[in-house]
Amino acid sequence: MLLEEYQIKKYLYNRQGEEKMKKNIALFVIPVLTLAMFSGCAPKVEAPTTTPEMTTEAAAPADAKQLYIDFNIIKGYPKLADAPADSKEAFFTLLPKADWTKIWLLGTDTPKAAFEIMDWLYSHTDYNDAELLDLMNTSTSNIDGAAAEKYASIMSKLFAADMPRFLTLMNVLDGYTQGKVASFAAEVQYDQKDKPWKSLTGLDAGQKQMLQLIEAKMFELGGVE
Repeated sequence: MLLEEYQIKKYLYNRQGEEKMKKNIALFVIPVLTLAMFSGCAPKVEAPTTTPEMTTEAAAPADAKQLYIDFNIIKGYPKLADAPADSKEAFFTLLPKADWTKIWLLGTDTPKAAFEIMDWLYSHTDYNDAELLDLMNTSTSNIDGAAAEKYASIMSKLFAADMPRFLTLMNVLDGYTQGKVASFAAEVQYDQKDKPWKSLTGLDAGQKQMLQLIEAKMFELGGVE
């Protein structure tokens, strides 16, 4: 998938999310205002609660469940290119919006689902441009703890696998996401003795800028002089 197609897909996905949110707000606000008019007082809206009878999987949001459903469809294919296109695109589209505190709730043995997804992502390097960009954008999701450590290993491995391509795609991201990706990519690479990125040649201005950002993160970790 070309970068232009990715940008369009990302725009449309965000727009769909905005429209859905507006509709949901309207559906909620109108009945509440009507109730307030007839009751003569402000309505008391109680926050939903999770009852003890609810399973952990039921407590997880729909997006997290769908992510896990699509993951279980595509994980059986050794090559990403052979996985069903609709499930694969749905999985990678949801990935940047994932709340890993909710993904912990999924699977038969929590936190199996989060580790299972991260380990599977680490096992691949055959991502197309759009998939790799979605994976990079996951850096801004609610990810911490052991999941963050595994994600850092993924970014570091992909950076090492094809540095020029990684830097090119990284340059497409917004500044905040670039900083997050650089931090994760640097976390595992910073203490390497041979520093293979030093021997890169033929980089364009954008690639050089991204490499400088990663090296700055490495310096913060004490690995680049």
